[in-house]
Amino acid sequence: MTTQILGLPSAAVRTLALGFLARVPAGALGLVIVLHGLSLGLSYTVSGLMAAAFALGMAVGAPVVGRSIDRWGQPVPLFAVTVVAAAMMIGLTSLPQGTGPAAPVALAAITGLTQPPLAVCARAIWNERLGPVDLSRMLSLDASLQEMTYILGPLTVVSWATVRGTHEALILAAGLILVLTAVFALTPESRRASRRSDRPVMGAPSRFPVTVWILVVVTFTVGIAIGVLEVAVVRRSAQLDASELIGVFYGLWATGSLVGGLINLRAGGRGRLASRMTLFLAALALTHLVVAAATTTVTLGLALVLAGLPAAPMFAAFYELLGTAAPEGRVTEVFAWGSTGGMAGVALGTATGGFLADVISSRGNIVVCAAVLGLAAVFALACRSPLTGIERR
Repeated sequence: MTTQILGLPSAAVRTLALGFLARVPAGALGLVIVLHGLSLGLSYTVSGLMAAAFALGMAVGAPVVGRSIDRWGQPVPLFAVTVVAAAMMIGLTSLPQGTGPAAPVALAAITGLTQPPLAVCARAIWNERLGPVDLSRMLSLDASLQEMTYILGPLTVVSWATVRGTHEALILAAGLILVLTAVFALTPESRRASRRSDRPVMGAPSRFPVTVWILVVVTFTVGIAIGVLEVAVVRRSAQLDASELIGVFYGLWATGSLVGGLINLRAGGRGRLASRMTLFLAALALTHLVVAAATTTVTLGLALVLAGLPAAPMFAAFYELLGTAAPEGRVTEVFAWGSTGGMAGVALGTATGGFLADVISSRGNIVVCAAVLGLAAVFALACRSPLTGIERR
């Protein structure tokens, strides 16, 4: 990796770009699946179950696929799961109007179970091939772009579903994921990372170092906070008579995260990783208290930009620590567990936020979000010693 783009190795930027593009349609699939269920005449309850089954499938499938990649390399498992995922998505489009709930829920679950974890694969490649400085900068850029997938996905795939129907949107998403995954898996970086380990991947995840599980707990807790915030923003927007701006508010938080990541990228991520992660977790907690204090649409928007600023730098430090904590030959699986922790946390946070929305104010919901982030910071601080012990010196 010698050619530079934006001051970073061009090969690493290529894997980042392909992974990002593939995540755009994937980021919209949950919503498209809900819309497709409704288009089949299914109830909101069943359509919601389809989306939940898809999310649960992703959470369960990521570590399984990651483990197989660590054993067999990237191309073969990626091709296999992507073909199955595309077939399941096409299967959803073939369901007749008025179909029962069992088939669509099952197809949605398998679609999630077999989603190709390209972001995880890219991080594993960088963790193996980049030096500490370039790795830190790549993870900062990756974390900055991560939130943008949840904006661009709905803008492209969901807009297509609105104009051309959910059948065509699912086919479009399946085709994009299939093509982009194939291109990613055929890159020299993915093929070089695919060389099989000299020995089989052994040991259950329960035998991972304790630092891996500390970090999974951190991302799970942050996921809970994000899930609570998602519901709180919807309710707060309605209270401010600005429901039409919900998408804009989400985009402003993501924009703040993007800006924070770019600042972190330029700064080069100075300081110990564990300290940086803890500091940015604390900053997230404090800035979300500012969101709770917002009383108008303008102040809410500005507060969400501020609240998003520490997110990407925090995730960059988190992923760098996670890669350092991973046992030899288990890097992809460990990164996948990090993603699973976050997805499970968001699911629990969304459910919790929905319950809280009925019993406390929307501003109270946001305070709960900030409190959970503060809890994550306290937990990370309490575990600072083992986390500091694994850092590259």
